[in-house]
Amino acid sequence: MGKPTPGIPVAQVEALKAALAAANKTAEFKTYPGAPHGFHADYRASYRREAAEDAWSRMQAWFKKYTVLG
Repeated sequence: MGKPTPGIPVAQVEALKAALAAANKTAEFKTYPGAPHGFHADYRASYRREAAEDAWSRMQAWFKKYTVLG
């Protein structure tokens, strides 16, 4: 396997948060220190089970809270 792809730089995440807030958009962010890009892909070496399960759970809860999912 090749070298892991770097994630999105924290400065870009912060800029996105600010832009969404300025536009009055609802969003939540959670970073997982030490989890590389692709940490949710269970078929890759970058998979991080604990972070992936937490992210999946948070995403579903957010979708339900904002009625994206029933």
